[in-house]
Amino acid sequence: MEIKTDPFTAVYDELWGILLDSAEFASSVKENNRIVYTGALEKRNPEKAEVSTHDFPECRMLAAGFTPHLQRTSNSSSVVSRFSIEMRTGSKALDHLHFPMIWAVYRAMASWATRLSALTWNNGQRFVILSRPVGDTVEDIERGEVSRGIEGWFAIWTIEVTMFFATEGL
Repeated sequence: MEIKTDPFTAVYDELWGILLDSAEFASSVKENNRIVYTGALEKRNPEKAEVSTHDFPECRMLAAGFTPHLQRTSNSSSVVSRFSIEMRTGSKALDHLHFPMIWAVYRAMASWATRLSALTWNNGQRFVILSRPVGDTVEDIERGEVSRGIEGWFAIWTIEVTMFFATEGL
């Protein structure tokens, strides 16, 4: 699939597409509880200022840093980009929302390597060469600081995507 924007946005949007193509994930997290930071200008601040227990589970994906390697080889450059999928349940019961939501994300991501490696840029050149989880997933009970007053389990899964480009095409 040829992208019409920058590679970072394309990867971010494709990761969300992978999640949303999963009926299990889509039915687990209501549309208004999916915090997406790309798209329409009117949704540039998609987080809700105030929430209730009906606003959970919530899932958001953040850009979590990148490592650029300009002129990594004699003719190519690369960048390793990281994204964090953050899942918040608003519940302290592991089996109520937490484990089912983690399982839904895990199952949805089964196709990520194939989907991301199919992305093309700059005259049909594939650019994603590796995608993988980074380190251990963080899990804990949130005391309401980040989830705006609602306590419950959260998990953070960080993904690393390595992209290569012909340096002369940059």
